[in-house]
Amino acid sequence: EAVKGGLTREQCIYTHCYCEENVWKLCEQVATSSGSEDLEKWEDFAVFISNDNQTVPFFEGHDSKPLVWDYHVIMVRKYTDTKHETLVFDFDAKSLPFPCPFQRYVTTVLRPQLRLNPLYIRLFRVIPCSIFLGNFSSDRSHMLAKASGDSHPTLETSASPGKQETTTKTASTLWLAEPPSYPCIQNDAGVATNLFSEFVDMHATTYGQVMDQATFCIRFLTS
Repeated sequence: EAVKGGLTREQCIYTHCYCEENVWKLCEQVATSSGSEDLEKWEDFAVFISNDNQTVPFFEGHDSKPLVWDYHVIMVRKYTDTKHETLVFDFDAKSLPFPCPFQRYVTTVLRPQLRLNPLYIRLFRVIPCSIFLGNFSSDRSHMLAKASGDSHPTLETSASPGKQETTTKTASTLWLAEPPSYPCIQNDAGVATNLFSEFVDMHATTYGQVMDQATFCIRFLTS
């Protein structure tokens, strides 16, 4: 399915287990391929989903058991008129269309009707894509495998599907998942990484607005 801005899922830059970079690249591609008239028709937002425990559940298809990740990142497009419904761009929701209508995404992946243990209650950091593009940095250090006493990697909670499945050794570096082939994303200030300190940490106040799930749904379901 074609994405407004001239992109399809196949044309987007995607690296397994690097959801924050996938969304950054999507924001960049949409910004560079859309005309000024298009950009007046919608607003795009990068959305980080996490909590204090870094345990957030996501359902896929009709599975009864969720995947629990430390964080996840999606892009949400809200149109300025009422003729178009809000869309969600989630590379890892494989059973859903890309993009997916917001209501269908919420019902399928978030399932707000469920009463969650407080450990799993999600928070959402909503950031205009222009702000995300200009300020995000990651040196990918969170994806380095940490060696245990027997020199085998210790796999940590996954940031996206399959992160615990395997490790990959690249140029004498052991990764939890093969990193993107392009250079690390660095902001204009030259910050090495602010992925966790400014974006995943829901107490940080520098970028975007943090909201609970009910507020998030109201924000994008209403005009």
